[in-house]
Amino acid sequence: MPENLAVATFVEAGLQPLEEYPGSMRPWRAAHTCGGVVSPTLSNVRVGRGICRYCNSSFPFASDADLYMVENGTAIKIGISAPESDRLSAHRRQGWRHLWSIRLPTGDDAYNLEQAVLRWWRDELLFPPAYPTSAMPQEGATETVLAEEVSPSEVLTFVLQRLEEQGVSNPSIRMAVPVLD
Repeated sequence: MPENLAVATFVEAGLQPLEEYPGSMRPWRAAHTCGGVVSPTLSNVRVGRGICRYCNSSFPFASDADLYMVENGTAIKIGISAPESDRLSAHRRQGWRHLWSIRLPTGDDAYNLEQAVLRWWRDELLFPPAYPTSAMPQEGATETVLAEEVSPSEVLTFVLQRLEEQGVSNPSIRMAVPVLD
């Protein structure tokens, strides 16, 4: 699609592009009318999906949220949740054990850290998900890796380094169980 039509499509959806048009299938950073900065793809905007995570999500992107890790003996899983959600309970019912959580000022912070961990696992370490989507009825298969590939303490160290780079020196960490290598 030509850039002028792509811009018109974004503007019609309440989005003001903040960077050059990257193509219809790539995330395009834009400001939404609510004030949130989002990165939907043009193809999603054209079908009315994924326009603004602040307006169309039950996850608290603009308020505090948790980044957590669970394990089940075979795999570890990184995840995010609202402070009062039953997400960890849902994982426990499926046989997962809570290892640690970090309370962060915004869901954006939690989401960005989760995505940083996933990029590290997939792009740098080249580890695939431990499970196919069909194996996890509570969702989240894409946020898993085999436990033999990387330890929970290595992941926590990676997260703490990212937080330190962002100027967060003493995050609130809840250790559910001792995390050993």
